[in-house]
Amino acid sequence: MSAVGLWIRSKTDESELFKKTAAERPKEFSPIRESFRENWVGMLQVFFVLGVTALGFYMLSAYFVTYIQTTGDLSREQSLLTNAIAMASYTIFLPIAGHLGDRFGRRPMLIAGAILLAVTSVPAFGLVTSGHMGLAFLGQTIFVLALCCYGGGCYTFFCERFSTKTRFTSAAISYNISYAALGGTAPFVGTWLVDITGVNTAPGYYMATVAAVCLVLIFVTRLPETRGRLG
Repeated sequence: MSAVGLWIRSKTDESELFKKTAAERPKEFSPIRESFRENWVGMLQVFFVLGVTALGFYMLSAYFVTYIQTTGDLSREQSLLTNAIAMASYTIFLPIAGHLGDRFGRRPMLIAGAILLAVTSVPAFGLVTSGHMGLAFLGQTIFVLALCCYGGGCYTFFCERFSTKTRFTSAAISYNISYAALGGTAPFVGTWLVDITGVNTAPGYYMATVAAVCLVLIFVTRLPETRGRLG
């Protein structure tokens, strides 16, 4: 896969705007310093916007198999099967959500997705831990639909939020810190919450809380619509 990625990158040309910006860039230009000086608000917005999808995706892909076994009393084979189908559903629904984001805008998809995650996460996690294979699959499907709706806005927003001058640096820093802080810790925090509360759906409350906080921050920080703003 790395070889294929290298081949694709070798055949991919930079945009004319990027070439022009790079040619006009002064020798003493520091993209990291420029990013934090000019884009700190945008980087904070990208951090919390991507934090929701990072948490949700790592819950789904890295935590649910063990979570279903330990709290839902299903076998490893049953857990793997339901999660594999849920992950396959994610690959189908996310491009559809992306198309909707192209049509209606990034901000509406982020708002709708955050609301869905805040409202459905606890019921979805309850179904996942029900002990029934069909209900476990249904819970994951509900979670996938809400997560994909949110993804229809966030995966393009974090690039479009910045100008060509510092896009790569600004997006990379905020993206990776967000995924490390919320995505990388998702399995640990989920397990810890179940252990200290004794409530099987505690990770669902965590997911719902993070989504609700992000929803508030979207309005408080006046998160802009970025569709068509690349430049």
